[in-house]
Amino acid sequence: MNTVRFPKSERSHKLITCTKNELSVEGESEYSSINREATLQVSTIRTHLPPKLEPSGPKQTITMKTVFAFVALLAVASALPQLHKRGAPAQEVQLVKELASNNDGLGKYQFAYELSDGQRREESADVQVVREARSGEETVLLRQTGSFSYVSPDDGKTYSVKYVADENGFQAVGEHIPKL
Repeated sequence: MNTVRFPKSERSHKLITCTKNELSVEGESEYSSINREATLQVSTIRTHLPPKLEPSGPKQTITMKTVFAFVALLAVASALPQLHKRGAPAQEVQLVKELASNNDGLGKYQFAYELSDGQRREESADVQVVREARSGEETVLLRQTGSFSYVSPDDGKTYSVKYVADENGFQAVGEHIPKL
């Protein structure tokens, strides 16, 4: 049998008795049964907390308010109107001319348009049957031809490109496009 005294106050103590199957407190009824032997001798109970860690450098705190303010400022800055080279705001682009789009639903189509900022585009497509010379197999493909042009905001020059997309791939031709 083991006996442990826990101070209730400076003058009074409670006697706790632990045996193999029983735990009792002096002047109290039985608290519970235990299945193992316990040996305790306690004079002072102290709690030890880990030391509080402090940063060694200056205290820097980034709060959610700071993060929110930064994100809001970034959003406002990105929403500002974009300026051209000379500092003038960009003008709204209008449709100047449009050729009615013809589409037969089987792959053949044609369209064209011109915009107020100098952009132009024309394109047409036609379905073709191509026979391979070696095997004699026929392949159905879409042959697209077209052109587009635009005015560069950097130098004000108009750049034009003509292209064909067929069984030989996409082939673009323009004065500013390097030749292979």
